[in-house]
Amino acid sequence: MNNDKTFEKNVSLNTEFTRYALEHPDILDQIPNGARLVFLPEDDPELCQINLEMAKAHPDGDRPTAYVRMKKVPQVKTVMVTVPEVEIAGRGK
Repeated sequence: MNNDKTFEKNVSLNTEFTRYALEHPDILDQIPNGARLVFLPEDDPELCQINLEMAKAHPDGDRPTAYVRMKKVPQVKTVMVTVPEVEIAGRGK
């Protein structure tokens, strides 16, 4: 995988994580302040390995590293359709 593709995929994972954190802010309690996030996508073993290798090859001094395992979870969505009923005063439905 080339550097551009690795970067693009990591930006996408960062966006997904940010969206999740906005909806579930309690996850941020698990991450030390100032931590470097390393995304480990379970559905992309190649990117997962690349990110692990980069994190190990480039330590960030005393800054903590948080490994964030990312897995795709199928979402079940129920679509509710509202059908309005119009009633005009004096005429019924």
